[in-house]
Amino acid sequence: MKSKVISESVMEIFEVSKEATVLTCALVIVAFDETTNSVLGMSNCSVRNSDKGYRFGYISNLIVKEEKRRTGIGEEIIRHIIEYFKTRHIHSIRLALNSNVEGAAKILFTKLGFEEILRIYELKI
Repeated sequence: MKSKVISESVMEIFEVSKEATVLTCALVIVAFDETTNSVLGMSNCSVRNSDKGYRFGYISNLIVKEEKRRTGIGEEIIRHIIEYFKTRHIHSIRLALNSNVEGAAKILFTKLGFEEILRIYELKI
């Protein structure tokens, strides 16, 4: 199987807040199998600004086809995203994990050097 990670789309998004308009660059990374002409996985990433002006990378929605999980595709996508952020002089990358998919994803992210810095709790009312 011949697969490669490609940048599917880049878009600039203007977010309006009380303080200012912030330009965010968002990117969708796609792992594509050229032999079967199919998408194997994908993830979104963006450069964000904290309320204190600190720029950081944010990864969301890492998705790999169920039958292709544990084959290195997710890791390849994340490594591609890390390189993308490095070329943009981003020195910190954040992501959030849903508690129901935490197992394999947590192993992957800690393998790549991510550390847990915050847990978020939610009360549905």
